[in-house]
Amino acid sequence: MTAPLLTHMTRLITLKSFTPCSKPPCFEHPVEEEGIVPTTITTNSHATGWEISPVSAYPNYACKWMEFKSRTGKTTKFCGHSDPDGVIGQIEAKKHFHHCDILPDLWNKADKKEDSIYLEIGANIGSCVVEMLLSTDAKIIAFEPHPKNLFVLLNTIAAMEESYQERVVIIPVALGGDTSIQTIYAAHGNMGNSVVGKIIKDNRKQ
Repeated sequence: MTAPLLTHMTRLITLKSFTPCSKPPCFEHPVEEEGIVPTTITTNSHATGWEISPVSAYPNYACKWMEFKSRTGKTTKFCGHSDPDGVIGQIEAKKHFHHCDILPDLWNKADKKEDSIYLEIGANIGSCVVEMLLSTDAKIIAFEPHPKNLFVLLNTIAAMEESYQERVVIIPVALGGDTSIQTIYAAHGNMGNSVVGKIIKDNRKQ
């Protein structure tokens, strides 16, 4: 029996097909084709963790599985994008993403309370979420609106041991001050550069 934490929090996320990138670096530009990714988030009756259902509903997409190894030496299966991606390339080569290395140290040194939460705004594919799950005892709430990022993130969490799953909730919305439906633009080869409503260049040369 479960008691709702976020009662039937179902968000319609617009899925877009994209025009091909003829000369990288460039960005995905949406064309007409839409779908939905419904997600319900609940907590169990003892309020010890969250359950995510369904894992994902992104059509015609698959995981590129690899091993993730945290700074503490703990490992897990990691679902990556099947398309070329900079972060995935580093995880394949080094089994982790170096930008996340400092986070467990910051968490462990922080002045925390028993009910403290690690909040990840823009979880991307989950490299930092997974590092925090494996390297700390933090309870985590992460926001990620991009359907492809959400697909790989939820599949990674679903592949982890239940003790890790119970410490994290993924909320499939973009965090902001307005309620709206917006286009998400993503850079080719860097799904971490996914921005709601406008294009943000990766570097000055773009």
